Amino acid sequence: MKDLVILGSTGSIGVQALEIVEANPSLFRVVAITSAGNNPALVIEQAKKFKIPVIGVNKGADLIKSALPGVTVIDGPSASTEIAAITCDVVLNGITGSIGLAPTLAALKVGNRLALANKESLVAGGDLVMSIAKPDQLLPVDSEHSALWQCLMGGAKREVAKLILTASGGPFREREDLSDITVIEALNHPTWSMGPVVTINSATNPQTIAGLTPGKDYTFNITASNGTSPNATGSTTLSTPGTPTGTAPTSITDAEASLDSSSNVIVSWSGGTGTGVTTTVTASPDIGSSVVINSASNPQTITVTPGVNYSIDITATNGTSPDANAIINVETFANGILVAGHDLSLTGTYTGIDGTFFLFSTP
Repeated sequence: MKDLVILGSTGSIGVQALEIVEANPSLFRVVAITSAGNNPALVIEQAKKFKIPVIGVNKGADLIKSALPGVTVIDGPSASTEIAAITCDVVLNGITGSIGLAPTLAALKVGNRLALANKESLVAGGDLVMSIAKPDQLLPVDSEHSALWQCLMGGAKREVAKLILTASGGPFREREDLSDITVIEALNHPTWSMGPVVTINSATNPQTIAGLTPGKDYTFNITASNGTSPNATGSTTLSTPGTPTGTAPTSITDAEASLDSSSNVIVSWSGGTGTGVTTTVTASPDIGSSVVINSASNPQTITVTPGVNYSIDITATNGTSPDANAIINVETFANGILVAGHDLSLTGTYTGIDGTFFLFSTP
């Protein structure tokens, strides 16, 4: 039994790691998790499900403490760094951004083995990290790093002259003039759904941000970092002139998935409506590219790859009010689809039932 600490438990890396733990309860035990605290409900759910004794968050600690009596909750910006130093078999660093460097160094200094998905630790402080890491103490688990590492295990170092990482191109691959690009355009990556921090992770000074929505309040956070010294931070707020358009989307409820065929999932939901509201459905697989359907219909048919796990996100927005959101987790197999924790409309034949998990295949 290996004891794990998972930093960034509510992100895609952390969620997938917990899925592996759930599938192998005799091999792994989670002794601590950390999260930014933006999704306290999921943190609470994870803690209860895996009986986690220690939690670290940047915010929302009071809510989590009240929901989890007896659990140690560490809050504040250094929570992940403190928890990374807990003695364990493996620390998984799935934090996004250069704030993951300090926890990386903390884990290595106490001798923990580190599974590193936080590439910024190496970009911002590679010399520091490599000077501390002992042989076999650092394991690359970010997709590109891990792919290179596994390839290099197939031969001798002297056989490799050059390593080449290809890029997906981004939204401006075929565009020459970048003088008038907007934030919305820059965030509209054609291949990956990575969130704003990863999609846009650098800035110039002064920085021009175009494409803001009229009549909406914005908070701008500015962080300067060299990856080692304390960061310099600042923030400012701005209310853009104009009148907001549309009405806030209603809450999304009764989200469910049904099987059309072995390669199609039909997603439907209630709510998420309002004047000027559009809905985006994103199917994010654990292997391969995300499927993003803008202006999605209800119900929406999604073509999936059998044998691949998907997190299907339904987001309704009018561009100004808070979004309405729901997520369905779908695990596909060559002979059918497994959907966890949601009501189902099944058109196939049951082949087995195990708790809240339903496994079925087409007739």
